Amino acid sequence: MIVAIEEYTAVWWVTYSGYILIFLSLIFTSSFAINNFNTPAKLLLKLFDTSNIQDEKKNSYKIYSLNIFEKIFTILSNPALIAGILICIVVLYFTYWPQHAAPFDPQERGRILQNFDGEAQAAPFSPNKKYLMGSDAKARDMLSRVIHGTKKTMTICLIVTILRLGIGSLIGIYSGLKQNNLSKQMLSIASVSASIPSLLFALIFIKSVGGGNGIWVFIFGLGLTGWSEQTNLVNNSISWVKNQPYIESAISVGSSPLQIFYKHILPNISAQIIPATTQELSAVLLTLAELGFLGLYVGERASADILRMKTPEYPEWAGMLSGARLAIFKWPWLTIAPAIAITITIIGFNLTGIGLRKFFDPYQRYSLKNFQTK
Repeated sequence: MIVAIEEYTAVWWVTYSGYILIFLSLIFTSSFAINNFNTPAKLLLKLFDTSNIQDEKKNSYKIYSLNIFEKIFTILSNPALIAGILICIVVLYFTYWPQHAAPFDPQERGRILQNFDGEAQAAPFSPNKKYLMGSDAKARDMLSRVIHGTKKTMTICLIVTILRLGIGSLIGIYSGLKQNNLSKQMLSIASVSASIPSLLFALIFIKSVGGGNGIWVFIFGLGLTGWSEQTNLVNNSISWVKNQPYIESAISVGSSPLQIFYKHILPNISAQIIPATTQELSAVLLTLAELGFLGLYVGERASADILRMKTPEYPEWAGMLSGARLAIFKWPWLTIAPAIAITITIIGFNLTGIGLRKFFDPYQRYSLKNFQTK
């Protein structure tokens, strides 16, 4: 009988974890200091301010333009945005360069019997110095599988989000601009779509077509609902902008409808659409995780699989969650590993959305113009 010698996880972000923590601590300390003690920042902004405040006050309907120093202070004074961006950067890094972040190959099978702390253990291994998130029954590293599973999971979430926002934005723009009988019918369809739970529709659609038929089954199952909120958001934003006095002024000087849309309407609704993108990503990821816990994931073959434990060959978070849910009390780390990834990613997307709303709000921006108006 051969027992493997105990090893340690050797990956760059584990080796330099101390320096990374110090760097993150400095960023968050600076962010909270700028956010709570604005007098020093106000003095610095005055030194580097080059804008004409009186001219911008005459055009108060426009979003304040910020110079480079104000942009830096605006971002640094937004802890939610900083935390969300850092998490999103990590997710993007795991998506495009998982081979540099993962300590092992996700398909590499280790020895079933290994030595940890002087004791021979059989797979699946609980979290230890070699397998930081434990291993599955085939002795494959769970951390590596979670990292490599980011690509397929984020691909589904991104395409579904684009589909939802595209449908919702197009219907919302048409309804807000035209406001005719057809637009009213579209808004009625959006109301009907809002009454259908996304999880229920996706569950019925994917079960009917079959999860084993590819990734597009999940994309259409998740993307054909959930767009009604975006429709209402865009429609209400356009209706509000159209009633503003500067729109009447633009019409009176001969501006075309296309010029009004690009110069006045689009900049205002973009401040609503961009933060909604991150919120929609987190909603899609949560629904995908719920489907996985119910036994539906990309590559799922038969309804009978819901009665037994499965181990998907290619890592994907929902599939990993589905395959381990029946062993949650016996080997909890099999479920905890993908659950941690899903939870942290959802928190990161939500924090980014909250931070972007503050960044695009001219009344909350950390700029010298705001200091002058207070």
